[in-house]
Amino acid sequence: MERKRNFSLLIILVIAFFLSYHIYNYCIIKFNNQKVDNYLVEYEIQDNYRENNIQKIEYQEKSNDYLGVLLIPKLNFKQGFYNINDERNNVNQNIEVLKGSEMPDIKGSSLVIAGHKGESYLGYFNNLDKLAINDELDIIYQNQKYQYTIFDIYELERNGSISFTKNIHENYLVLTTCSKKNNLQLVVVGKLINNGS
Repeated sequence: MERKRNFSLLIILVIAFFLSYHIYNYCIIKFNNQKVDNYLVEYEIQDNYRENNIQKIEYQEKSNDYLGVLLIPKLNFKQGFYNINDERNNVNQNIEVLKGSEMPDIKGSSLVIAGHKGESYLGYFNNLDKLAINDELDIIYQNQKYQYTIFDIYELERNGSISFTKNIHENYLVLTTCSKKNNLQLVVVGKLINNGS
């Protein structure tokens, strides 16, 4: 009888753990989406001003301090990113802008962003392998939309560095995550086609 009671208690604890884990993941994702939406509202207000030449509306309620937002339309993905020196610019908390990256407003820039793969709330780049050549990637930065088209996708040995061929007169966006294959990382490279100005 005691053994049966202990087994029942164990099952209840396991179920409670899984429920709390999924609720926690849901809350974190919802909170991050709200922060991104607030950032995008600011962008849309500024963009609307440029397109329709209406009186500029100042967005007073800036509730986050994202440096920009990465959008991947094919995956219905949107996630803010922080300044390189911010402690939250870390794959264990968010997507991470890698050191040496330059923002898209600099001619000849390469913005390199890494993210985890997986099913947890940190698996931001879990579906990166579903992208294909000519898919669109967007960066919202300083109230401008920078549109990139994917021109290269490849895997390389996971050793902490990324290499790709670049033209110094063009701007690039590079996304990277672990590959499904052991000891490899997936690299997706996009080239700037429209800077929204």
